[in-house]
This record gives sequence, C-alpha cells and structure tokens, in this order.
Amino acid sequence: MSGHETFPLRVLWLYKLKKMQEHFQDTNSSIEEKMVYCGVGKNMVSAMSWWGQTIDFFENTHRQLSLTALGAKILGMAEKKGLDEFCEHIATAWLVHWQLASTPEKAYTYYHLFNCVNQASFDREFLVRELTDVVHANSAKISPNTIRRDIECCLRSYAPKISQKGYEEDFLESLLATLDLLKIKSRDVVEFCRGAHQTLPDALFAYALLEFWQRLGTGTTLDVMRITYDYGSPGRVFKLDRHSVMKRLQAMQEVTDGFMVLTDQAGLRQIVRKNATDEDIQKMQWYLLEQAYQSA
Repeated sequence: MSGHETFPLRVLWLYKLKKMQEHFQDTNSSIEEKMVYCGVGKNMVSAMSWWGQTIDFFENTHRQLSLTALGAKILGMAEKKGLDEFCEHIATAWLVHWQLASTPEKAYTYYHLFNCVNQASFDREFLVRELTDVVHANSAKISPNTIRRDIECCLRSYAPKISQKGYEEDFLESLLATLDLLKIKSRDVVEFCRGAHQTLPDALFAYALLEFWQRLGTGTTLDVMRITYDYGSPGRVFKLDRHSVMKRLQAMQEVTDGFMVLTDQAGLRQIVRKNATDEDIQKMQWYLLEQAYQSA
C-alpha cells in the first residue's frame, strides 16, 4: 500500500521511467544517479518505479527495470514507436485505470473503491473503515496511517485535493485526473461520476472486456449482466451505467470486426466470442489497443 510514497501517478512519469530504464540498462546505477537523471527526489524515483510495475508497464528483472509487452506497446522501445510515448492520449489514462482497478492483487485500494463501494457518495472515514475491515479479515499487518495515506493518494489520483482556502490542488499533474470518475463534494465527501464516459474509446472497452473474459474463463458466451455488474467487469470498473454498457456492446461487432457479437435470444442478452486460442485473443487485444489510439 505504500510503494507510491503518497504520490499520484503523474503524466510524464512513465516516459521518464522508460528513458531512465534505457539509460541505466546495463549499469548498477545508484538511486542518486537516477535522481539526477530524472530531476526528481529519492521518494519520487521509488514512486515512479512502483507505479510502472503496478500497472504492468514495467517489470523488475535481475534488479533492473524492463518494459513489459504492454509497456512497449504503449511507450515504444528501441527504434519502434509506441502508441503514446508521452502518455498524452486519454486512452492511456483509461488503460492505466483499468490496470489499477480491475484486479485486487497489486493496488487493492483502487480495486476496492471502484468495485466494492456501492454508495453513490462516501466520506473518507467510511473508506478507512472498509479497508481496515478487509485488513483485519485477512490478518494483514498494515497500520491505520498506511491505510489513510493510501486512500488519500488514491482519491488525489482522480480528483483534486481541496485546500483550506477552497482551491483545487494537484489536479493537472495526475494522469488519471481527466477521467471524471470521482468528484469532491466537500473536504470529506466524494461522489462517483457514473455515466456514459464518452472519452472512453469503444475499442479500449472491448480490450478490457476480453481481458475480463479471460480471467473468468467462461467459454465463448458471456451474459451482459456480468459485463455490467460483476466485480472487475468493464461496467463496474469504468463506472458505466447500464444503458451505456448496452450501447457499447451493440457496437462490438463493428469494433472487433466480428470477433465479438451481441445476441438477444428469448430475452437472454449475451456477447458471443469467436472460438479462439489465447494467442488469437492476444492479437485481437493488440489490434483493439491500436484502434483505441486512433480516436481523438
């Protein structure tokens, strides 16, 4: 819970992390050298590394960071250009959000917030109590202060912090701040922004759907209700209302070139997927990522 050092993921950090990884690839560099190269403090270097690994853009191999296949696809590597090297496209923010909130393993606070909190609005103390209960139920040794810091970092990732004078702080620095998923109602109350989220590309929704489907391992059909409401589903993680999910599913045949199709038989709405190998599904996901970045 504390690897981010309370710093939300900033827009240029993934680019800086890639450049740092390339520069120090073959050396046993010190933290001080990395600080000088990136122009940030020691805690920020650690936070950059934590974020890069948590969203699966980077992995730590033999004490050296290296790009994962996903990271290379987005950020590029060597002479191959990535889809969004500087993380300027809104699709990158949605992808990072999906990486954080769709599974509980790496960033549980983000997963819990977007999957387990059902209220339209909540206060920070409610979230502290919820996560403290989870910690106790799993016999984990995490201090209350660590829980509070993690919650604060999570909320600041999506919504500006309100200062004592009522000003918004740290809004433009966070990569996730433009997604309009959370709204600060007051200094203590936070509200979910559920709706159509027009900035989410249909192709990225389809990418997430395929990944969710793979985790479920449910064959070639998937009920629309699961896509909309299951923990870790695109509907729940992206905070889409039911109508918006249906609208996106109706577009799946065109978006995926027939790989996924919405059917409605005897009132049973399902998405039907081609009978494909894991390799074919991965190829389709890469194709969908490329399509997502062609949108404005």
